[in-house]
Amino acid sequence: MKKMLKKMRKQMETKIIFKLPSIQHPASNQDGSIIILALMVLVIMTVISLISSSTLVTENFILRNQGIYKQNINMAEAALMEGLQLFMQQPPDSNNIVDVNTSGLAWVNNMNDTWAATDWYAIDSSARILDGTNSMAIATPQNLADRGEAGAGNLRTGFVGWAIVPLPGGGSESLDAASGEPVWRQGRLISEYVSRDAGGIDNGNGMLRMEIGVKRRIVLN
Repeated sequence: MKKMLKKMRKQMETKIIFKLPSIQHPASNQDGSIIILALMVLVIMTVISLISSSTLVTENFILRNQGIYKQNINMAEAALMEGLQLFMQQPPDSNNIVDVNTSGLAWVNNMNDTWAATDWYAIDSSARILDGTNSMAIATPQNLADRGEAGAGNLRTGFVGWAIVPLPGGGSESLDAASGEPVWRQGRLISEYVSRDAGGIDNGNGMLRMEIGVKRRIVLN
């Protein structure tokens, strides 16, 4: 009986401990800060990607324009060389090159013509100057075919002359030299590329003009 009473007493004296859940201070909870930080990084990466894409597009346009400009230069030079070859094939006493006013070649012109003396050198001129009345079309460059402009007459060349050549010792040869007498004269070969389709609409490949000086001995008629 005594043993039972002792056992009951111990059970009554047993302390029941309740463990309350721990409550963290709001300042120590960083779960929301990590989400905000991740969003900020995502926004920054998005902005960097957009800027990089814009820069890449701009660089591609610059490279394209540089390529087109180099092609235009090559075509203008090719037109000059073809025109020079045809010009030098003319006999020195041919009236087609001796008298630029009565030449039977449409691409041989007088240097005093308004378009040759003024319009050709106008800085703000963006209109086509060479046409069927003062030049010949060059359709041989492959770039014209690639652009669909081979038959549009966009690449042309012509000759403009004549001017008296100064002599090494001073002075110059007379304009009234006798018939049949060889004299030195100088002029210039010009070429022009204007980007247009068959309907005259701008193809967006620009415009370029080029010229070279020519000195040749001709025989007066």
